[in-house]
Amino acid sequence: MPTQTAIVFAGGGSLGAVQVGMLRALVEAEVQFDMVVGASVGAINGAYFAARPNAQGVETLAEFWRGLSRTESMRQLVSDIEHFRTLTSLHIVPPLCPVDVSVFNFDQTESLLERAYEQTLRWLDHGGLERTKVPGALTVHSHAHEH
Repeated sequence: MPTQTAIVFAGGGSLGAVQVGMLRALVEAEVQFDMVVGASVGAINGAYFAARPNAQGVETLAEFWRGLSRTESMRQLVSDIEHFRTLTSLHIVPPLCPVDVSVFNFDQTESLLERAYEQTLRWLDHGGLERTKVPGALTVHSHAHEH
């Protein structure tokens, strides 16, 4: 069986831009992949790259990343949710917020698991599955007062 090469993109929000920088170098070095796999923001990059696995595609993806801001991306997310909730049964468990942990820090895994579990139970207890509006935690907000 011939060896196959996969590229795997992880999640991590704005760290997706790092993936695009790596892709640029890999494409320039003419590295080719048989499979593209991704999670979260890596799924966005992976899907785009799988469709356009060349220098022009990577540059277009880089331009997308250069144009992003937290405020705009959150507004777009909320807009998309508002649109699609009218077309399907869409239930959104509010994100665990704030998460003051690096995406590379696994020392707080147990705490995050418990917080997410408890928050999701509260969401269910308060009729989360019956609600279709965008959770407040997905709207642009700040935790500056908590520090």
